[in-house]
Amino acid sequence: MINGKKYSWEDISMFLAAHLSWSFDDVSWDQSKKKEAVYGVGSKPIGYVNGDWEASGKVNMLLEEYKQMITYAKGITSGIFGFKPFNIVVNYANDEEMPHTDTLLQCSFTKIGRKFNRNGKQMVELEFLIFGDIKEGDVTNTLVSASGEL
Repeated sequence: MINGKKYSWEDISMFLAAHLSWSFDDVSWDQSKKKEAVYGVGSKPIGYVNGDWEASGKVNMLLEEYKQMITYAKGITSGIFGFKPFNIVVNYANDEEMPHTDTLLQCSFTKIGRKFNRNGKQMVELEFLIFGDIKEGDVTNTLVSASGEL
């Protein structure tokens, strides 16, 4: 935040698969780390074990932009489900601020949905899985040492 100004949509640029930069209406992602309680004698846990890390996300785009993506996909593969895993890079910054970069590594589309609304917007929602890491600046969120400690 600079002088009270928060990040806004106009402060964001996003690139899909490095050179592909279709216009997106929004982007979201989340990640989770499973943990499971370990029990011994009695009914209360005596500890826990770490499980798998998972991450996924969604992008929404106008139908016209999606059609451009489909045309591009036909030239290189059998459709957007056939895209090789790609990175999504999201840059954002306020005025006079160094840009922040979030990078979603090794993404792959898993679901296509369409939305039509009363305001005339025809949207396509693309869901994806993240098979690599999520980097927030220089920090990788799945980085764990051999001992299991962060």
